Amino acid sequence: MTLADCVGAIGAFFNLSEGSRGTTATESKTNLIAAAPVGPVLTATAEPVRFGRQL
Repeated sequence: MTLADCVGAIGAFFNLSEGSRGTTATESKTNLIAAAPVGPVLTATAEPVRFGRQL
């Protein structure tokens, strides 16, 4: 969940409009199955559900 939170926050930050002061998030829930094995590189992408002031 930390990776997903981080990627979402970075995406939100880079899409802030001029003069914006911050972002917020909606609630999320994750069921963890297992940790990633040691060695592989993890890659994550995030796409905004909606651009604008409100969801």
